[in-house]
Amino acid sequence: MRVAARAIDFVLLTIVSFVGSLIASAALGSTFDYDAYRVASSVISLVISLGAIVYFVYGECVFGTTVGKLILGVTVRSAAGGNPTLAQSFKRNAFVLPMYLGSAISAMILLGSSEDIVGAMSSMLYGGTVGFLGTIATVGLSIALIISISNSPNVQGFHDKMAESAVVSNR
Repeated sequence: MRVAARAIDFVLLTIVSFVGSLIASAALGSTFDYDAYRVASSVISLVISLGAIVYFVYGECVFGTTVGKLILGVTVRSAAGGNPTLAQSFKRNAFVLPMYLGSAISAMILLGSSEDIVGAMSSMLYGGTVGFLGTIATVGLSIALIISISNSPNVQGFHDKMAESAVVSNR
């Protein structure tokens, strides 16, 4: 249930990312201007990366849920019984930070690249590597979380225990 809720959230964020890419492409028009491309794609990537972190943390703090959790009827509760605090939600969602920060760093590398082809290629290589490593780290942490949740009698992952929170069913 929890994995499915996270998957729904990732699909929604992927759709937002795709729409952002379309906006960047439309802003460039029919002629290709590398400088305009790198600025537009970098800014959109930064906004989406940081926005994704805010989406999870803010959603849990304010509403106790995200869209994926809402659809599947689960919420996050602190040990005190209310919505998690900002710190608790940040601890719960820290496992996605490598992926989104990797994307943000990748965007900043692209934004700082030079306009010549060598600078562009090297910035794409370094930026792509950072983004890829961040995604691999997040996948590894996600697998560890799934294992810790499945091995817990209270269905709490180590991130839930660290944040003194739990995911509960509303149905």
